[in-house]
Amino acid sequence: MADFGTGTAQKIWKWWEDFHNEHVRNEGFLGLLKGIIPFLIAIIGTILLGIVDIIVEFGKWFGGLFNQTDDDDARDLINSSSCDTLRGLSNDRIIGMINSMLDGPTGDDDENAMLRLFNCLPCDRLRTIVGIVGRANIEDDFHGSEYDRLRVRFGNCGIISMQDWDDDATRVFINSTDCPALRTLSMNNIKALLRNLFDGATGDADERAIIKLIRCLPEDTVRDLLREPGFSRDDFDDEVDGSEWRELRDIFDAL
Repeated sequence: MADFGTGTAQKIWKWWEDFHNEHVRNEGFLGLLKGIIPFLIAIIGTILLGIVDIIVEFGKWFGGLFNQTDDDDARDLINSSSCDTLRGLSNDRIIGMINSMLDGPTGDDDENAMLRLFNCLPCDRLRTIVGIVGRANIEDDFHGSEYDRLRVRFGNCGIISMQDWDDDATRVFINSTDCPALRTLSMNNIKALLRNLFDGATGDADERAIIKLIRCLPEDTVRDLLREPGFSRDDFDDEVDGSEWRELRDIFDAL
């Protein structure tokens, strides 16, 4: 911030010293009264000039947030490059690109570019890069469906646990994952996904995700699941209603 008002303030105090010597000492209280009004006006003027300087400097700083081109360059490079090209970039270059998109307002275009980058990187590199940038720094700038997709990617790479997902991220994962991949899930991960969907009110979208997961699992896995505490037929009946429960019940009956 610029050092505002210093010269003006010095002139005011010099004027006051001269005025005091010339009038106040000679005229006493009357001379003092003569000097108060213009003195106050000068002081107020100095303060107003300082406020104007602050507003101007803040405007320059705030405007700079929207004039930076580093984030534009990072997005353009990510969106125009193949995954092989992005994987060929150094970690330092990738970290710099991420930080440029996190700096200042982070819009959907920034979030989607980072998601593309994260999906192109192997998990070991992504874990290293996220550890340097800071998981919280990244997650704080993601919102809505982009946030859910980010949590899924972090979960798939072991940066966070599936138990840390909410129902939105869990649905995104189940609905975007094919049956062969869902069949490879461990029992602990299956139970974690179902707990996420059971938590709170279980809406139609949650119920459809539950049905897809159960349909994809091997029959032996489903039978073992129904023996687990909290995952009996009655437990599913408590969480799934209407036509979705009838569909799920038919799956269980066929085991």
